[in-house]
Amino acid sequence: MWATIYFALHEDGLSEEFREFLLFLVRYIDDGFGIWNWTGTAECKRCWALFVQKMNTFGQLRWEFVPLSNTGDF
Repeated sequence: MWATIYFALHEDGLSEEFREFLLFLVRYIDDGFGIWNWTGTAECKRCWALFVQKMNTFGQLRWEFVPLSNTGDF
């Protein structure tokens, strides 16, 4: 429970930092789902790479990202 709260504080900051592209982000323990507003611009690509990096440089938890797509599997 504490790990979930701890990482949620980090996610709140990311949601604010990437609000132009990160339309939705939800996580349950170690699974997450997000909606990224992919515009295809250089800025969008740069922000995506930075978002992935920042998700994986907080604490010891490391996330596996699937390639961006128009569909999602549950």
